[in-house]
Amino acid sequence: MEPKLRHKKIIFLFIVFGILNFASGVLALETSWPRSPGGIDLTASSSLAVMVKYFYEWGIAIGGLAAFFALVMAGFQYLTSTGDPGKIKDAAGKIQSALIGLVMLLASYLVLNLINPELTTLRMPSFEAATSTLGFVTTTPPNLSRSCDKVIVYSQINYATGTEAATINKGDTENVSISKNSGSVKLVYFENGKQIEGGTCRVELYDRTGCGGSPMTTLYFSSPNLGALYLKSDVQCVAVKES
Repeated sequence: MEPKLRHKKIIFLFIVFGILNFASGVLALETSWPRSPGGIDLTASSSLAVMVKYFYEWGIAIGGLAAFFALVMAGFQYLTSTGDPGKIKDAAGKIQSALIGLVMLLASYLVLNLINPELTTLRMPSFEAATSTLGFVTTTPPNLSRSCDKVIVYSQINYATGTEAATINKGDTENVSISKNSGSVKLVYFENGKQIEGGTCRVELYDRTGCGGSPMTTLYFSSPNLGALYLKSDVQCVAVKES
């Protein structure tokens, strides 16, 4: 690679990184950003995932527009070459490059979505400390071979210190209102008349009242932190079924 070309590329990378580095600061000053081609509104309170998706959509749109204009200009050059073999070859190469770039640009999303739809879903990771998946707080191991008798739903993370939001018996459903970033579920059953945490049930969480349609996620054990499950929206209904 020629030294001048390499230096130009390095300078270009520094410019790109500088723009990304100061993007969040610019957002705090700018109050009106145009809506992205996908319909995303960018504000000063937008998360990093939303910002990346916003610029990705604009990048796809601008790249597609640039490829289209390159194709038009190369076609015009081809038509006006007046039989000059050099110009015809140059125009044909530009047309081929523009078409390849346009196809690769449009196929990038489809390829990622085909491999795994999760690759095209941007969301902020959870930075909370790791907790036990089962989350049992009793010293005696629960009897997981027995089905639970009821499920207690809490609106706060960590049911050990939270306040009960609803109690649903096995086979019932109940509407609740729990944020996707909080909440916990405790499965209990009774042994010799005493309530004991443990057992196993099929607990379905829905993002609509009435528990209609498909559940967002299904639990078979107590969970001290629903926020760690990356629910797509707030919990509006809980259904308790036989495991």
